Amino acid sequence: METRRVKIPKRKNSPPTPPTRPTPRVRLGAVLGLTFAALLLQGCLPSQATFEFGLGTSEVVGTVELDAGSAIEDDAIIVVQKNHHKFLPVDSRSSPFDPSPFEASRSLTHPTAHLAKIDHNGGFAISMPVDVVSMEIWFVAPGRLTEVFKYSRSAGIGRVSYRAFLPVARDWRNHFYTFLVPQLQHFIVEARYALSEPDQKQLADWLEAQKNRLEGRR
Repeated sequence: METRRVKIPKRKNSPPTPPTRPTPRVRLGAVLGLTFAALLLQGCLPSQATFEFGLGTSEVVGTVELDAGSAIEDDAIIVVQKNHHKFLPVDSRSSPFDPSPFEASRSLTHPTAHLAKIDHNGGFAISMPVDVVSMEIWFVAPGRLTEVFKYSRSAGIGRVSYRAFLPVARDWRNHFYTFLVPQLQHFIVEARYALSEPDQKQLADWLEAQKNRLEGRR
């Protein structure tokens, strides 16, 4: 049986193809995509907050502001509650069936609390470590309505800026005794918040000072 040999012509070396640049349509699509992502992420935050893009939130910064012409009082305070992420392994021996990969551990959170410093211009900066999944920031000042900023970590949001505006409370006495005292004492007496001794003392002294002010005691 005869076989035929087929001669395959050799390919000539072609010059390298120059890298292509993105077309105006591609660039416009990227800009529109980033703009849409920014609007979508901004919708997750209240109107008082803005953000910078980033892999994860590293800190929350901002200012505490009062009415026009009013200065930040020395006894204004910021209480921060952080919820930390924690994995707990599940012992498969406690069940006759082997757990699935998704049941091999349970995700829980545990809270901590601390006081944040306010500078003479009303500025503050609160760090957000990688194990913190959410925070509650309490902005408190005598005679002012309390503001609470609740924030949960979101992908794509870097540093968050927040403007806390504290208006005058018409009935601060009632606000203080029915809302602030139970909430702030809760941070002191609950050991799970691990509030440091200096912060416990500062918060307890602040509550006592406001009670004395309201009752006309020195």
